[in-house]
Amino acid sequence: MEDDKLIIRKMYHKIPSKVEYSLSNTSLELIPLIEHVYE
Repeated sequence: MEDDKLIIRKMYHKIPSKVEYSLSNTSLELIPLIEHVYE
């Protein structure tokens, strides 16, 4: 999903290591479509 630019991965180089994932703008634009398909 990261390669497809759907999520953003942010690594924090500290101990203990930490990684955060968030939705990209592209994936946020897909939410209405996904909701429509769900309905």
